[in-house]
Amino acid sequence: MAGGRGGELTAQSCDAGSGNIVSSRTFGAGPAGALPEGFTNYTYVPDDCPNDGFYTVADFVNGACYTNSWHHVREDHTPGDVKGNMLLINAPYPGEIYRETLRGLCTKATYNYSFWMVNFNIIFPAGTCGFEIPNDPNITLQIELPNGRVIGSFVTGVVSRTTSPVWRSFGLNFSIPAMPEEITDVVVRLIDTGEGGCGNDFALDDLVLKRCTDCESPGVYVPDVFTPNNDGINDVLDIYLSNVAAFEFMVYDRWGSVVFVSKDPSVKWDGQFKGVASPEGVYTWSMTYEFTGSPQRYTKNGRVALLH
Repeated sequence: MAGGRGGELTAQSCDAGSGNIVSSRTFGAGPAGALPEGFTNYTYVPDDCPNDGFYTVADFVNGACYTNSWHHVREDHTPGDVKGNMLLINAPYPGEIYRETLRGLCTKATYNYSFWMVNFNIIFPAGTCGFEIPNDPNITLQIELPNGRVIGSFVTGVVSRTTSPVWRSFGLNFSIPAMPEEITDVVVRLIDTGEGGCGNDFALDDLVLKRCTDCESPGVYVPDVFTPNNDGINDVLDIYLSNVAAFEFMVYDRWGSVVFVSKDPSVKWDGQFKGVASPEGVYTWSMTYEFTGSPQRYTKNGRVALLH
């Protein structure tokens, strides 16, 4: 098989055992057409030998293209798919090659965006095409807010040619900063700074966004003290949140025993356990919940002082 699935991870990634996949673009399998509008400024062609300024989506790279100047890449990078596709780009000049908008992210959470690429040009003899240094891709991965503010960037450096096709992985970690206005979308841009015209031909695959840390819980507040003494003031442990689709709240005593459970935010702890007033002290609590219209599950923990 020409080339392997192994490669080098030359940027930041989620720690082992962490990272929930939020978005994964593998370009599908089987017959494919053009990318959705807005993903690239290049022109789609249903041809396995795209010319300068063109791209295609295919399940292999044709080594016979341009007088056998490309490697024959027999399959895409995505493990386990059958006739899986990759994005083939023939870049003629520096500029943006790909962009996508990722929506519904969390502020302050850490994310990792990564992609795999293969330079499918063979190694030319020195001076081929009149170039002392071959034209090879050099990709800048840039993460922006919708207003154009850059919140993360990474440069691959020249992705050089190899004796056989090699998939290599690149990426970076980023987070959306907290701002007065709530922004939960980012724009991912891949910008090629390499020259083309004889080289700078490559494939992209498995563009993946992972969430590496928990989201910060929006709009949730639990007091750190309450006084269940029946004076009509602060007699129950209130939980302030709204638009909840799923909810569970548990309170534990100092020995870790559960003294209160609620699956309805309107059902609040009155400081009793089995009909008997609980003693003064510090209790711990945990809460899991989901907001209406969002699949994101949040977990929050804290302590509350019970005073009579």
